[in-house]
This record gives sequence, structure tokens and C-alpha cells, in this order.
Amino acid sequence: MVEIDPAELLRTAGRYRLSQAIYVAALLGVADHLAEGDKSAEELAAAASLHAGLLRRLMRALASEGIFRESDDGRFAMGPAGKLLVSGSGTREMILGWSVFPATWAAFGNLAESIRVGRPAFELAHGLGFHEYLARNPAAARAYDDAMATTVDAFDGAAASYDFSKMRTVVDVGGGGGGFLVALLMRYPETIGINFDRPEVISNIDTSRIPTVARNRFKLVGGDFFKDELPEGDAFVLCTVLRLFEDDRAVELLGKVRDAMHPHGKVLALDFVHPAGPLVAPYGLADLHAMAVYGGRDRSEAEFGQLFAAAGLRLTRVIETGDIHSWVEGLPR
Repeated sequence: MVEIDPAELLRTAGRYRLSQAIYVAALLGVADHLAEGDKSAEELAAAASLHAGLLRRLMRALASEGIFRESDDGRFAMGPAGKLLVSGSGTREMILGWSVFPATWAAFGNLAESIRVGRPAFELAHGLGFHEYLARNPAAARAYDDAMATTVDAFDGAAASYDFSKMRTVVDVGGGGGGFLVALLMRYPETIGINFDRPEVISNIDTSRIPTVARNRFKLVGGDFFKDELPEGDAFVLCTVLRLFEDDRAVELLGKVRDAMHPHGKVLALDFVHPAGPLVAPYGLADLHAMAVYGGRDRSEAEFGQLFAAAGLRLTRVIETGDIHSWVEGLPR
């Protein structure tokens, strides 16, 4: 178990200042300009149309943490971590659309009130649920989608950790931008993938970016998985979807999946499965995020078993993927 040194508790509590400074540097694109070579604060400010005096103080603060480097003559250069803030690095996109996503940052400012009144912190901050917020805020939705598009390696690991070779049609319920299905179709040339998600999500998917070898087998279907019938399939994948909901809604969704499954079909939830006993990092903060942002929860294997049983399924096994995610496999009862 990872423990915070008591002597570091106050400093750790104040690290929000660093996370926001990193976010601002990523948002303003200063690393893109430093990638061209060392620059003074004035040169950076001119290149990015920023206030030179305030930018210099931001850069000095980040240089003091080793993200950038400051020379004796006041010029700034990349540090090793600073290179990850360049556009297209993947890390920059994750910072802007996930790790320090402004909407979730605001939600955590309402965490105490959330615990007092029993409502998701995100709803208290914005008056909307997470996905409703994205639907009404296109710029935020784009940042979030860009962040999710960087998880290709994780999706490939998930696709590699389970044998889909006997499954002709795989339906990804709440598949977002389709990252998992693309990884799956690249590995299984005979498989057809159906990406099912809200119409506004489906309409934003650029299929021209999908490799040709997978594109003709990548199908898009828009709908609400609580209200509309799901497409039929041999396997139904839910990639970090069940953690968005408390148990009653999760059971409802699994029931919809159960109704659409072939007699010998499978449901495969890619999720964070809590180990037995006290929570260890990173499971604890992951569950807190699910609670605060989505109004959902992460679960243990036993809790998944209860969830599946309530939906007319039986949990058959849990398969680790090599990272925090595991496959939770279920069959019809």
C-alpha cells in the first residue's frame, strides 16, 4: 500500500496549484513554442499572444518543479516532462480533457456538499449530469473526446487480454469514439463491431481515421441504451460504463444487454475491480472520481456478482488485463 508521508501531507494538499499550472501551460500551448528552441518570456508571450510578465511567473513556477528549465539569463527551455505538453503527445490531450478537465475540477470543489446532501458533486457544480453537460458544451466534449482517443494502447491491451476469436459480432455499448472496437477489429479480421452510443457521440466519429482494414467492419448505431433496443450480438462489451451508475441503473442496463444477447452470448465489462480488503492506490481515488463526477461507483468481484445476478446473468470469471482494468465475464442464467 502506498502511503503519504505525514511530513508531506500539507504539501500534497497544496499540489492543486501545480496541477492547475500544468493545465494552463498545456492550454496556452507554450510547449509547442518551446519545441522550436529556447525562448524568453517575452518571445513566448509574443508567439502565443499572452501577457509577458504573468507568463514569466507561470514559467518560473513550472521550472522550479522541473517541468521547464530556466537559465541564468531568464530564458526557458524544455524539461523532460515539458516535452509531454506538446500538442499531439497524448499526455497534453489527457490533461486538457481528463486529468485536469475544468468541469471535473469544479465538481471536486463541491465534494463536501455532495457528501452532506447525497448528490453527485458534478450535478451540484453544473446543474447537469456529466454526459448531459458534454452534450450542451461542444468545446468540453471535444476536449474529452480527444483525451479518450489517446487511450489506444490501453484498448489494445484489453483486446489482447481476452479471446474474441469465436465471436462474429461484438456490440460495444457506450463505445464513445470507438477506440476499443478499432483495437479489437485490428486483431480479429473476421469480427464485425457495432459501436452503440448516443446519437450526438456517433455523429462526431470520423470514420475516415479508422484504418482501412477495420473500417468496413466498424458499424455505427445511435441510441439511448436505457430507452432503445440494443443491436443483437454474440458479445456485448461495456468499457468502463457500469462504473458510471449506482446499482439500480447498472442492473437496468445489464438487463437490456441480457434481452439483446444470443442464447450463448456473453457480456464483458471492462472495469475497475476492487481487490479484497482495504483499497489500495489507484482504486480509492478512481472510485471517488466515479462518485463525484458520474454519481456511480466501482465494485469488488462479489459486488459484480450480485449486480449480474440481479440482471439475470451469472458472473463466470474475472480476467486481469495487465493494468487497473479487468474483464468481468457474464453469461445468461
